Amino acid sequence: MAQISTPTSQHNTPTAPTLPLPAMRLDTQMGSQHLAMIIPSDEGELQASAMENWFQACSSDEPFCLELVGTRREQGFVLRTSSQAQLTLLCKQFEAQYPQAEITRIAPSADPLLLRPGEHALIGEFTLAKAAWMPIKTFPAKALTEAGGDPLANLLAAMETVGAGERIISQLALVRAPDDWIAPALRKAVEHPLQQERDRFAASLKGGDGADLARGWRIFFGFFGVLAALWGYRWYREGAFLPLALLVVVAALAIIGGSSGGSSRGDPRSTICSSSRRSSCALHFICTCGSSS
Repeated sequence: MAQISTPTSQHNTPTAPTLPLPAMRLDTQMGSQHLAMIIPSDEGELQASAMENWFQACSSDEPFCLELVGTRREQGFVLRTSSQAQLTLLCKQFEAQYPQAEITRIAPSADPLLLRPGEHALIGEFTLAKAAWMPIKTFPAKALTEAGGDPLANLLAAMETVGAGERIISQLALVRAPDDWIAPALRKAVEHPLQQERDRFAASLKGGDGADLARGWRIFFGFFGVLAALWGYRWYREGAFLPLALLVVVAALAIIGGSSGGSSRGDPRSTICSSSRRSSCALHFICTCGSSS
């Protein structure tokens, strides 16, 4: 019995040409390169003057940010700068004010503000409710040492309420103010807080006095004019022409005197003089307030 065998090939390779697959590229998102984590010491004393001195030492013209980053597990302080030199300067100044604090660098890939695939952000902005020259709330040294006096304690406690996979960031962006930022409102430093109300009240009194005086003169002349008319009519009926002539002369003199008095009250030179006297008094009052304060 004959057996038929088929030859088998050792390598089953396709005849069509093949191309190598391109290597998969993993694009790693990078955040800011100038980040530092600040870990304050629990043993340090709360001093508002130390942070005030640190802000005064930040004389760089480049903007920087102080951030409070928190999740449901941990919270921390982040310093974000515009350059490496500024980051080094601010870290050195912070170590001088808080020697017991720990400062570590943060990798750009671990930037808290970096949005990764599948994440979205909800952003809000807080601005000043009043003018920039008005004082903001301050915390003296005694208030910080009292129970519940630290304002950051409430913020840190609120950050613990976020859900899993969520984080909350409170950012304070700072930049050096120009030297003349307070120039438009510099007069507020020596002006009384109620000066505008005082000026309006004085103006109302000034206008009211003039109007009341004019109204009083009109009533006075009207009353005596009626009496003079009655007496004049009586003398005319009785034929007493001499008293009637004297009454006419007195009435004419009164009318002439009233018109001349009105023109003198409306003299612009007298108004200017009185205004200059009021201005000098006002300036004296302002200088007195400035010297006493």
